[in-house]
Order: sequence, then C-alpha cells, then structure tokens
Amino acid sequence: MDRERAPTCPPAVDSAAEPTLPEVEKQIRRLHWENERLLGCLDRIESLWVTLQKRGGADRLPLDLLGMFLSEVDNFFPVVLCGAYRVELPDREFKLERRLAADLCDDLEAEVQRQIAAGHFALALRRSRPTVCPRLGVHRYHPRVRAVVLVPLVTLAEVHGMGVFATERAERDISSYDLKLLSVLAGQTALAVESAEREAALRRHNLELEEKVRARTAELEDKNRTVRSLNEQLEAELKKALEVNERLSAVERARESLLATASHELRTPLSAIMGSLEILREEWGDRLPREGRGLLDICQRNSGTLLSLVSDLLDVAQMNDGHVELRPRVTALSSVVGNAFDSVAPLAQANGVRLLNCVLPGVEVYADAQRIHQVLLNLVGNAI
Repeated sequence: MDRERAPTCPPAVDSAAEPTLPEVEKQIRRLHWENERLLGCLDRIESLWVTLQKRGGADRLPLDLLGMFLSEVDNFFPVVLCGAYRVELPDREFKLERRLAADLCDDLEAEVQRQIAAGHFALALRRSRPTVCPRLGVHRYHPRVRAVVLVPLVTLAEVHGMGVFATERAERDISSYDLKLLSVLAGQTALAVESAEREAALRRHNLELEEKVRARTAELEDKNRTVRSLNEQLEAELKKALEVNERLSAVERARESLLATASHELRTPLSAIMGSLEILREEWGDRLPREGRGLLDICQRNSGTLLSLVSDLLDVAQMNDGHVELRPRVTALSSVVGNAFDSVAPLAQANGVRLLNCVLPGVEVYADAQRIHQVLLNLVGNAI
C-alpha cells in the first residue's frame, strides 16, 4: 500500500474572468490531479479491506484494528491530533483506546470533552457518518488545527466508538469524497472490530466450556474413584460374609451330624435299659417291696421320657437333613389319641391329672399315625 501523502492541492482558478488557454490547461491538470487522488483513495480502500479480511482472526485484536484505522487516515489526511474512542458498556461512555502523537493526549482529551459538551458527538452518531465540527479550543495550543472531523465507528447492530481527527484543513477544503472515504474506512473498521469482538467472545465461551468440561470430568473421575473404592469395600465385606457363612454352614453341618450320631448312640442304651426294667418288673416285680416298685416305676417313666427326648432330637436332625418321610394312611383319630394317652397315663396319674378322650370313634384322618402319636405325646406331656 502506498503510504505517501497526496500532493498539495493546486491553487483555485478565478472563474469570474474569461478562461484563457493556459487557464484551461490548469483546470485540466487540476481535474487530472483530483482523479489520480481519488484513484489512490480507492486503492487504499481496497487495500485496507484486504488487510482487514486477512487480519488472522485471533491474531488481530480490536485495539490493533483501531490503530490501523488511525494510520490509514493519517496517510491521506493532514492530521495534527487524532484518536480512536471505544464505547464502554453499560454506561456508554467514550474511552480513549488508540491515538497518534501520544505526548498530546491531554490536549486531545480536552478537545473531545468540549466536542461532547457541544453535542457534536451525539450529532455525528445520529447521522452515522463523518461530521466536520469547528475547533473549540485545541487551536490555542495547536495553531495548525483548523477543523475537527468526528468519524463514527458504527455497524447496523452496534455503536463501537468514534474517531476524532484535528486536521490542518478548513471545513471548506474537506471535500465530500474525503468524508466518503472516511465513512468507508470507518465502516470497514467497525465491521472488523465487531467480528473480532465476536471471535473473542466465542473464544472466551469456548474456554469457559472447556473449563467446565474439565471440571466436570475431574468431578466424574473423583466420583468414579469413590464408586470403585466403595465397590472394593463391598467386595471385601461380601468375601468376609461368604467366609463367615461357610464357617457357619460347616458348624451347622457338624452340629447336625453330632446330633444325629448322639441320638442314635443314646437310643440304643436307653432301649436296653428300658427292656431290662420291663424284665425286672415282669420277673421280680412281685418280690420287690412297695418302695422298690415305686422306684422301678420312676426309672421306667424317666427312661421313657429320655427316650422320647432322644427321638425328638433324632427327628429334628432328620428334618434339618430333609430325611423325614411321612407314611400317611386313613386311620381312626380316637385310637391314635387313646394310644398317646396310654403312653403318658403313668405321668398323668403321678401328677394327679385325668385324661379324657373326647374324639368320636367314627372320626378318621388321612395322616401318618406315628407322627400324630408323637405330636400328641409332646403336647400332652408338656401339658401334664
């Protein structure tokens, strides 16, 4: 891009007098000069547009774009002081972001405040196009300044700022195509700034999402570790429970085996004792004194009770092993009750209890008579 300033405008031609041939040639040269200047401006616009389009996305910040805008205007416009102001939200105040001639910042700020107080900023924003304003005080310190040009940086969606240029040209020397060129440059810059801001917002949003994803991932990993730790603890507790259950099962099996063995081993000597007592009663019962017969009755009774207890233990062991077999058949209930009463009659008589069988002879049941007899013996024995 050509960075040289445009040549100084040739002196105006007095149109009151009749133009002569030299004057016509001067006007032709002037028109030619203006055409070349306009073509140069168009080249600069095209070059700036290409530069803005190739700004490299995240590599070009909005402040850099404002600096480019000031530099481009300074290339074709005789500027003494210039700066780019951004609109700060939510107060919508103008803040100086970029400037040329940094040592003259205070003078530029003072002139801007005067322009704002005079309402020229609001006028330029309402027009949305470059506006030439009178110098309000900056010429006192900078005599070369003859006018101030305010260039709004706006798009259809938003106001992004304002360019302020204190120029050596008077208002009458600033042509319409100068203002048009400033408007085009400002529009392109505002679009580029808006695009850069959206890209920056999108990058911030992506970074926030990535941070949230990382935080969520870390949280899930912590929860997974906690779950795995709990699973390991549960597996360990389950393993311990299985080991305890296995030991309890082994103890239960040993108990059942001992119970069955003891029942069988006790039943045999008890049967022998009861048989001997029965023989003793039959053979020598008449020879025994009354006290002896009483002791013999007690031995027989207690031996029967002990045999009943051993039989109960054996039945419990068989039930735990699932070996109990029932042999049901139709039988008279009265005879089963009578047999049970006959078995416990000595115990009832010794305790002064009278047994009464109230079951009618015609009542029959389909059951295992031996098991019913055993149940009745337990119930009546406990009752006595």
